[in-house]
Amino acid sequence: MGFARGGAAHTLSNTGHLPLVLIVAGQRLEHDVCDYPHIGKRLYAAGTNTVFVDLPKENEA
Repeated sequence: MGFARGGAAHTLSNTGHLPLVLIVAGQRLEHDVCDYPHIGKRLYAAGTNTVFVDLPKENEA
């Protein structure tokens, strides 16, 4: 399973009867930006400093 940067929001659900085992690998950069469209927020992270801001409205983007 891969998540492209700038791609659509994603979720993961276990639809089976056995426990789901997911191994996550990737970069953990000191600076990151993540969008959370379900709550209308964007996260800016720089080291241990993080701030959530409101996502721009569609007509403001």
